[in-house]
Amino acid sequence: MSNTEIIANELKKLGIEEWGVCGYENALPLLECRAKERIPKNAKSIILCLFPYYIKESGERNLSYYACVKDYHKVILPCLSDAADSLESITGMRFEPFCDNSPVREVYAAALAGLGVIGDNGLLINQKYGSFVFIGELVTDMELTHTTASVEGCFHCSKCAQACPSNNLPNFQKENCLSYITQKKGELSPEEKNMIYKSKIAWGCDECQLCCPLNSNKAEKPFCGFCNTEVHFLNPENVNMRMNDGAFAFRGDKPIKRNLGILNSKQPF
Repeated sequence: MSNTEIIANELKKLGIEEWGVCGYENALPLLECRAKERIPKNAKSIILCLFPYYIKESGERNLSYYACVKDYHKVILPCLSDAADSLESITGMRFEPFCDNSPVREVYAAALAGLGVIGDNGLLINQKYGSFVFIGELVTDMELTHTTASVEGCFHCSKCAQACPSNNLPNFQKENCLSYITQKKGELSPEEKNMIYKSKIAWGCDECQLCCPLNSNKAEKPFCGFCNTEVHFLNPENVNMRMNDGAFAFRGDKPIKRNLGILNSKQPF
């Protein structure tokens, strides 16, 4: 059995269907972060894995779709750690898992691995799941054949720019993004409060994804670790329950409760 077949078998056991490989050198330069210290010596390959999370709501929703499911860090890292342990046991090579807090430029590397194209909104758009995916990776000192795939490209139709609540595309600046604003601590400006109030979303923003033609009719098949974990609507009564496993919990409860208060206001700011 080839190394690629071994990897495919182990990832399949964990429910990972969409994955690809890019060369470590091709993904350079790395991002500067503490996790960079965990990169295996003589790293040769990066195995990129996609974790779809889209679960359509049946009623009201006031969270970005990625925040409706269980905190992806608590789902993806344990899964990739299990994969790393199995692969190291079988092959004797090093496999180091990363997700989000990663030195790898994940969207860029995933595109190199043939898992999709990069949209004008900066997100990876996968042929099967669109942009509603989390990215995780295993960096290894194993030499692997690089994978590529033929997928449709971004249409550059400007719909994401037109839909952006803060007019932040195509020249994206993090501090102007509504998703970033919902995560800010402390007092918000009247303009920032109004953006949240008008969006009807207490955490995140999906506007550039929901309008994207490449996201239409994409598969609604979330990764198994997200199934039956979704909460689409938060209110003051259930927010504390979600603080243990929500993607917004890392900021503490003040920002999300502040945002819920903004949404519950009877008039704009």
